[in-house]
Amino acid sequence: MRKSFERLAKLLPPGVTPVYQTRPFGDQVELAAKSRVPAMVRALACEHPEGRRGVATVAPCCSTQFHIGVPNMLSDPGMLFFNILNNSAPHARLKVIDFYKVKGAEGHLAIWKGWANKDRLPAPRWFHSAGDMRQFIRGIPKLLTKRKVEGGEDEWVQVYREMSRLTDPESIGTIWWEARPRFWPDSKFDPYTVEWRCFPSLQPHQAVDLANELIQIKEAFDAYLPRMRRWNRESGSVAELYRHLSERSYLIPPEPLEDHRWWELFHK
Repeated sequence: MRKSFERLAKLLPPGVTPVYQTRPFGDQVELAAKSRVPAMVRALACEHPEGRRGVATVAPCCSTQFHIGVPNMLSDPGMLFFNILNNSAPHARLKVIDFYKVKGAEGHLAIWKGWANKDRLPAPRWFHSAGDMRQFIRGIPKLLTKRKVEGGEDEWVQVYREMSRLTDPESIGTIWWEARPRFWPDSKFDPYTVEWRCFPSLQPHQAVDLANELIQIKEAFDAYLPRMRRWNRESGSVAELYRHLSERSYLIPPEPLEDHRWWELFHK
């Protein structure tokens, strides 16, 4: 994993030195000259009264995101793993900020609120099944699609009267949960990952350390599965699983976060 980061660093042009830090909130940044940006601004402005400020609000706020392969994503164990990551996200973020002494990351999650359909933004959701999540996603309007342009680059355009789908990467790309399912139809491996999106910008060596921590969580989760009897949030089995995971990683709280506690940590 560390070698992968080193290979990426070698692709930078000569003389370019990357800076890994969270920009102060409110900084003006130059948005990429891509068709997706103006299309996104128009679509969000149609969806929400504050939609036009959405892209400008989150663009300065870089983050470290991880994709974790979940071969059985749509099974009871897969959905439980997804729910645990979403439930633990605000706790995990604050632990990482404290562990690595990250400066300037206050309010890093709270900006993902108040400028789009609330169902596409973070919340302490806990899905009972894959079918429950599929149905929820189908209730979120799709915002963008990529259109073929003859003789030029494909361009992003706004979508009207179409709903999102779990297996549509364009749909999921505009659903900004702290943990979100991702479907990769062209993958040579299992097509599903869970994207954990709650962390601030980190130095490459810190990202490597954190990635190894996530691997330990997944391995501990898989090892515990034979002992599971029930999958719902209120069950004793889930409470015991949280304790098991929290003893092995500082990223997982010792018990599921209640909704009010999730929001409290989210706004810090």
